[in-house]
Amino acid sequence: MNTVKIGIYTEEEIQLLKNNYNIGKDNLCNLLDRNCESIRKKLDKLNLDYGKGWKYWSDEEINILKTSITLEEAILKLPNRNYNMILDKSFKLGINWTSWSEEEICILYEYYSILPTYDLLELLPKRTLQRIYIKANRLNLHRLKIEINLDELYDYYCNKGLLIKQIALIYSVNRKIIGKLIPNEWKLLKEVYIDKNYIVDLYLNNKLSLTQLANKFEVSINKIKNILISNNIKVRDAFEQNSKFIDDTFEIIDLYRNKKLSCSKIALIFNTTNNTIASLLHKNNIILRTQKEEIGGVNHHNWKGGISSENSIIRSSIEYREWRKLVFKRDNYICQCCGGKSGVNITAHHILNFSDYIELRFDINNGITLCDKCHNINKYGSFHHIYGTKNNTKEQLEEYIQRYKLGEFDDLRKKIS
Repeated sequence: MNTVKIGIYTEEEIQLLKNNYNIGKDNLCNLLDRNCESIRKKLDKLNLDYGKGWKYWSDEEINILKTSITLEEAILKLPNRNYNMILDKSFKLGINWTSWSEEEICILYEYYSILPTYDLLELLPKRTLQRIYIKANRLNLHRLKIEINLDELYDYYCNKGLLIKQIALIYSVNRKIIGKLIPNEWKLLKEVYIDKNYIVDLYLNNKLSLTQLANKFEVSINKIKNILISNNIKVRDAFEQNSKFIDDTFEIIDLYRNKKLSCSKIALIFNTTNNTIASLLHKNNIILRTQKEEIGGVNHHNWKGGISSENSIIRSSIEYREWRKLVFKRDNYICQCCGGKSGVNITAHHILNFSDYIELRFDINNGITLCDKCHNINKYGSFHHIYGTKNNTKEQLEEYIQRYKLGEFDDLRKKIS
């Protein structure tokens, strides 16, 4: 079972960090048996300048950058580097992916309005369809109205196997326009050309998901499912899709149940997603903690030793919520002062104080529906703004409603709280 250390760093580990911080990310993770994010944070705390070693580029990677024709090609060939890292390194090497030469811009000005975008690729080999479309928009270039030839469309869709979104880029139109022009017969014809054995191979050996396969062949997920089922292939669930973590099941359960780590923290340790960890726990009959339980108690930044006021405990109780619902229902969810009902926040107000009249806390006759403007102490001209929050009486409430109807608080309520 592969395990990753967690918790406080020992003196020995700290010394190892200080002596070897520049050997590279992968080597450092293997040396300490800790995840890279944990090591990076510790290096920051130790004020160690790990930038060069942490993001060390091999000669092979640099050569790939220099020989890649487009940025998209470089991203595909460097799966261990993210977009920003590639851009940063390219800039240091003097490679400017986003810069268009004068010759390229001249080609756009001359041919964009008269040639299909697909033909422009031959004139601009370093650019993708999307890059050409974006650059043309920035230069405020517009295409002449192109009548879409159905024979040409058939060739793109059925023979060349292009996706609808790719064809839309060729004609520089919305993909919905292309979608409406393609009849169902063509879609069925295209499905005939789908190599079902190839789909099965991609699913079993390349571990592509249903969504990835559906996008690749531009068919529905159900279509992919049916192909797999017809070939007696069991469809993987969310966790089986990431089966590489099966050997770590007991470790993950221990971190969640005993160490009280959240799914997101465990996902960081194993370099996967929250949903994958949650799926594993659910598959092993582990009841997931709610968000409130996850961040509550000792895990919360405002934890003060388990002291909760009686007021807050009661107001979050089932009895309180039931009382509030009954008050709202009786008053038809309408503010009993201003009559507000649509698009307003309403509150169940205790006529006689909640804290002073314990026996009346859940008495429906001691409640009345008020909107936020009529109730909230932070709103100018509200009941609590005028009469405060202590020693409130029924007479005060009746007097407030009467004064409101006479327009006494109109100017006051126009102020911004």
